[in-house]
Amino acid sequence: MEKLDIKAKSSLGDFYLVSFTLKEGLLGIKCDCQAGRFMQGCKHKLAFLRNDSSILFDPEETPDFIKAVEWIKGSSYPPLMAEIDAAETIMLEHKRVLKNLYRKLEEGMKKRY
Repeated sequence: MEKLDIKAKSSLGDFYLVSFTLKEGLLGIKCDCQAGRFMQGCKHKLAFLRNDSSILFDPEETPDFIKAVEWIKGSSYPPLMAEIDAAETIMLEHKRVLKNLYRKLEEGMKKRY
């Protein structure tokens, strides 16, 4: 079993600890932020999954970040992230369509007075 603990920036200026455990080819990722403590997804874990080094609290941990990203690349997470990205793109397009339809509806109602 291999383990990495890396500090991720918090929005308050301090850090959360993101832990990576590689055991028998399976990668576990945990964060000690509030969402992470409840075993939910969080922006800190997502930043690592998206290879976003701006999340690093301590730039000296860059070698560990690179190692964690390599572990992620060899895991089942990249295809899931690709699906999430595709779903988010579709969702954003649908939100744009919906906003445009609401705008047209409002314009139509204004013309009736």
